Amino acid sequence: MDETLKFVYLLIRFLSIFFLIIKSNSFYSHVPNPCITDKDCIRRAGMNIRCRKGYCVNLILR
Repeated sequence: MDETLKFVYLLIRFLSIFFLIIKSNSFYSHVPNPCITDKDCIRRAGMNIRCRKGYCVNLILR
């Protein structure tokens, strides 16, 4: 009985980590918006989005 519970516990943990990785990677898998100037990019709060090489990208400030 104890081994069965351990197996179920590990299975739930493995699947939750697996789904978390899939969900986090799918957030960034969108197609970037084409642009010509910085004004063509959609502004979002807390993000520095600029037009680079014809596509809108988020510039990370350090």
